[in-house]
Amino acid sequence: MNANNKTRPYVIDRDKTQLNPDDGTIYAGCYVYAVIDIWAMDNKFRKRVCASLSGVQFYKDDDAFTSSGIASADDFDDLSVDNKKEFSV
Repeated sequence: MNANNKTRPYVIDRDKTQLNPDDGTIYAGCYVYAVIDIWAMDNKFRKRVCASLSGVQFYKDDDAFTSSGIASADDFDDLSVDNKKEFSV
């Protein structure tokens, strides 16, 4: 799956007023209605499914997704105690 768009999608509020990226109305975690164009390709280069986001309309607020940042030493076990630990995938 490949999804990209060279132009900014049309972004509107519930009342259809156009929004700009800096107003913070649209954020990771909010509910939106989205217009997504999806098409399949089968050519000499490869087979794939592509998508393009054409527009977004804000629907309602919800908990924002946040980045946890980079890992710290507290995120890992001390493996020096048991160097025979084996991991399976």
